[in-house]
Parts: sequence; C-alpha cells; structure tokens
Amino acid sequence: MQRIGSPPLRHAPVTSVASRVTQVPAAPASLARLAVELSSGLFSAAATASGRSALAELRSALFTAHGHERAARALWHESLATAACAELLAHSNGAAVAVATLSGLLHRAGDACVLQALARDWQLSRPVADCVTAWHRCPELEAPTPEIAAVYCGHLLAVQLLQPELCAPGAIATAAAEHGFDVESLASLHGTGARIRALLRTL
Repeated sequence: MQRIGSPPLRHAPVTSVASRVTQVPAAPASLARLAVELSSGLFSAAATASGRSALAELRSALFTAHGHERAARALWHESLATAACAELLAHSNGAAVAVATLSGLLHRAGDACVLQALARDWQLSRPVADCVTAWHRCPELEAPTPEIAAVYCGHLLAVQLLQPELCAPGAIATAAAEHGFDVESLASLHGTGARIRALLRTL
C-alpha cells in the first residue's frame, strides 16, 4: 500500500513561535506527576485538580511566546487534540496510554533538534522520547510502535478537527487502515469532536 504523509499544515504560526526558542526550557516540576496522571488518559487527568495543574505547568513551559500568544495557543490546542485522539486510538491498538498521550502533548514542541534536547534535558522515558522524535516519520518506518502509530494518526485526526480544510479526502482512513486501526475504531472517534472541543475550551 502506498504510504501517505500528514496533510500540510500552516507553518507560519509554528515558525513564529519556534523562532522565539533560544534554549530548551526547564522541565516543569510536575512532569513526572503528569506522566503518571496520563496513565488513565488526558480526559481523566483534565478532570482532576492535580492533572489540570500539571497540564497548566506544561503549557506555561512550552506553549507561551510573548507577542505570539495566538499562535502559541493554536499549537497548544493542536497538541491537546492530538493527545486526546492518541489516547482514544491507544485503546484500539494496544499502545501504552500514558506514552501515547504524553507524546501527543509534546509532538509539536519544536523541531527535531529541540525535541532531542527535550528528550535529554527533561529526562523523558525512552518510549516517550522515541515517540516524540519519530511520530512524523511514521509512514517511513518499517515497524512503528503502537504509540508512534497512535500519535501519528491522532495528529491527523486533530488536524481534521481543528483545520478540516487542510485534510485530503480519504487520507485519514488510509493512514488508519495502514497502521492497524479498524473501521469501527475510526468511526467511534468521529463522534468525539464535541467532547474534544469542550476539553480545549477548559485548558
């Protein structure tokens, strides 16, 4: 089967925010706690005061840029939506929910160089570091892990939810089938858009 890439994204916001990054930010103190909270998924974490606090710290550490607040917020929302979709997909393909969800939150943290530095300086676990740095290459990998597949397809679904005009017809269904997600799993996700949007409004 011919492999497909992710749909094109608007690069201006990403570039403007990335240009503000001069050094790797310090890992939020709550990162380890957030990784544990996410073992039950993003929705569960967001339903607790502890989880919401940890998510707020992550947003403050990575998704703030003076003078580029709107672009930073857009990246944060895309990351939240990807994490939510990755969580739901993880239940379908046996991926570790905590790894897929945290990787979804971090998948747009910066370019490969910054992500490599994050993986080192933030002392992310090897599965999360591998997933965060390789999700975008999922179509090229011979045997992507279930977590990489969940984040990659979760990203496509997030783009469809937030920027539907950028999605090529049939691209998501093709990618999902290629990476082992059945029609029923994909269909169930299409009904969660309202739930994800509601989550974005609260974080």
